[in-house]
Parts: sequence; C-alpha cells; structure tokens
Amino acid sequence: MSVKGYADMGCHYVIDSLGRLYEGRVLHARGAHTGGHNTGTVGIVLLGNFNVIQPFAVQLGMLRRLIAYLKHITCMAGHRDFQPDEAECPGRYLEQQLPVLATTLDLKFRTGGYLPPVWSKSNLP
Repeated sequence: MSVKGYADMGCHYVIDSLGRLYEGRVLHARGAHTGGHNTGTVGIVLLGNFNVIQPFAVQLGMLRRLIAYLKHITCMAGHRDFQPDEAECPGRYLEQQLPVLATTLDLKFRTGGYLPPVWSKSNLP
C-alpha cells in the first residue's frame, strides 16, 4: 500500500495457506485488483506462489465456500485473464484448478463471462 500509494489493499478477500479468510477492502467499495476491470468485480487472493507450489486444499475449500456465499458472482477469471502482459497470477498450478471450480459453482469461466454493471462507464454509449 505504501509503495503504490493505495489507501488500503486492492482485494476484497484474502485466503492464507491455512484456509483462513480475511476481509481486505470492504465489499461495497470498488477494488483495485485488476486494472480496467475493477467495477462490478470481487478481488480474491490466495496467498502463495502458485507457479511453484500447488494451492492447499484448505485454500481451495475456503475459496469455494466464499464464492458460494457471494451469490451475485457469475464469472470466475484470474488476474492474467484480464491483463496477460502484466500478471502471472493466479500462477500455473492454481490456474489449472479454476475451470473445475467454476464448473462446480455454475460460473462462467474467463473474461467472456464478465459483464460490467449497466451503470459503469464501459457500458455507456
């Protein structure tokens, strides 16, 4: 936050390696987690370098429960799906898990399911 000058963290939720859930930015505030795609999205980060290690089962379980709880979510995508030239996350091992998780939760996968809110600038004529 101090390096980039943010008022608080950019993501709404954080899941650590023990599956503990933390609230980051309050849900009703627009996130700062994916440049150009923060409006109408929820930022969730799992702690770990998932280019090197597999995500822990407890992390995936908490992610599944959190998304099920947030009933208004319709699409799941990784940061790299929105900004392929700028991001490595979610990392190759977590990225492999996301299509199955999206199917399990009846969500569209990748950015094709992202619909900005009707009131957002990107939807105005």
